[in-house]
Amino acid sequence: MLDVPFPRASAASLAHDDVNIEEKAPSVWELDSQAMPHPTPDVAAEAPDPWSGRFVPSEDPHHMAACAELAALVERGDTAEVAATIRAGWYRLIPGDYERVREILHRIPSSDRSTEPLILLLLAAVSLPSRLRRPNAVFYFGEALRAARAHAREGRLHEMDELLLLVTEAAIYRIMRIGNRAETAALRAARFLRSAGRVQLAAMPGASALYAQVARSLVFNGDTDGAVLILEDGLAISELTAPELSDNCDSLLAGILAMRGDLAEARRHVSAMRSRRADAMSREGYAGAYYVLAESILALERLDAEAAEQQMARLKIDRRTIENWVEIARVDAAIALLREGPGAAVAELARAAHLHPGSSQLPHFRAALAPARAVLELAQGNVARAEMMLRKERARQDTPEVTIALARVALTRNAPGVALQEIRNIDPTEVSPRAEVEMASIALAALLRVQGIASDGDRHFAVQQRAASSLGRSARQSGVRFEFGLLAQRDLDAVREALAMHGFDDVSDSLPRVSLIEETASLDALTERELVVFRLLVSGKSIPEIAAEQFLSAHTIKVQTRSIYKKLNVSSRDELSAFAFGHNLAL
Repeated sequence: MLDVPFPRASAASLAHDDVNIEEKAPSVWELDSQAMPHPTPDVAAEAPDPWSGRFVPSEDPHHMAACAELAALVERGDTAEVAATIRAGWYRLIPGDYERVREILHRIPSSDRSTEPLILLLLAAVSLPSRLRRPNAVFYFGEALRAARAHAREGRLHEMDELLLLVTEAAIYRIMRIGNRAETAALRAARFLRSAGRVQLAAMPGASALYAQVARSLVFNGDTDGAVLILEDGLAISELTAPELSDNCDSLLAGILAMRGDLAEARRHVSAMRSRRADAMSREGYAGAYYVLAESILALERLDAEAAEQQMARLKIDRRTIENWVEIARVDAAIALLREGPGAAVAELARAAHLHPGSSQLPHFRAALAPARAVLELAQGNVARAEMMLRKERARQDTPEVTIALARVALTRNAPGVALQEIRNIDPTEVSPRAEVEMASIALAALLRVQGIASDGDRHFAVQQRAASSLGRSARQSGVRFEFGLLAQRDLDAVREALAMHGFDDVSDSLPRVSLIEETASLDALTERELVVFRLLVSGKSIPEIAAEQFLSAHTIKVQTRSIYKKLNVSSRDELSAFAFGHNLAL
């Protein structure tokens, strides 16, 4: 929430074979085996470690049965059977009681486990969630790669082992916040999944859960189109393999689609989650975070902040340890904006960034936070600060989100022409349904601001009608309503009236009634003499004419005009006229 959550990104990287993902970043597959660290004793995962919440003891009967089978094979010393059991039941072992699994695997002599990539890979996976054991996870993964290369040279590398290595590689980089490598690894895994046949994948136990893990890594780097494609494939596969694992894909799809503004589709996946007897982890833990986000966003679209807050309170996670913390922070900020105002919302974003000092500066996260922060600055009346923040971000990375936010700034400072130009610079195929509604609402508000001073009234009305129809269709189809509350009150009222006038009463009636944005400029800021000059300027009189009428010098009138422009956040006579007509002040 709070601006466009997701751009449409690199789905083409999955759909076309001519994309060279090798150019993005070196893969861990190319690491020099000799450069890997020597074995070191396991680092104890002692408190305080916020990541310890991710490996709590599990009483899930399937997980406990899988652990018991694994322990029995380890006791028999059958390393090959241990690897086969991991291959067939890895999704029962992860997630679960990571400490239990790690303890079982450590009973295997290091000389035996060093030859089996899946044993080493599982050790890496159960070490990764602990921040203190993460060096061990990297070491075990390097060892798994060496063992996999040896198997490949001998022609006995199992296809499932290769897929698990690719997925784990992406997860390691994602959790360690190495964004570009996480993207490369995720794309490799995604290409592997999309190139494999459905029958072949159906024979891979728990394949749908792998789709969900790959999608998480794609989302981490902003590629939500790619993630949606992969998740839809994962749901199709789950019907053939393990339907109970479809919760992972449904949860992610519900959250991603809700944030993008595909609310009808999001509701469908939310309903699927509600209808199944999912475990607590799938609904309220790390695996269920996107489902909770979806439920909360749907409540926010109804402007029900209390229901949204109740949904977010269900999350049984440590906010310091979850990768999609930006999405959670934006929803928390939107709730705070509705309940307490922009100051509380700013505090929510600041609190979240403070918990993630390293990743908050990664390009993807920074680009996602900047527009949300700017909107909240506008909500507090800090127009100049919001614009400065966005200009700085645009210099780093020019994204549709930043451009939309700049259009909102221009509208707020009474520059409807600039707002329209910013909107025209955006490629509509590059934005989400939520962004489409936001763009269209800003464009219609800008057109309505200048309708009184348009030189060709008939032509302007036709343009306004097209804009209202475009906004009405987008809002009706997507169901997005929250973004309308980010319009200034007079713009919100004008947009509602225009939608009703052009046949979208259903949309108009469901819009927020009160703006979340403060009115940033008012005639109350002008002195009595400036108010006189303001009215004369709006009436069309020139500086010399005003000077003669007021018995003052032209220089004095120019000084007063500059003061009026500054206080009303305008920069030209046209913007001043737009301000006047927008406030029904034209003489």
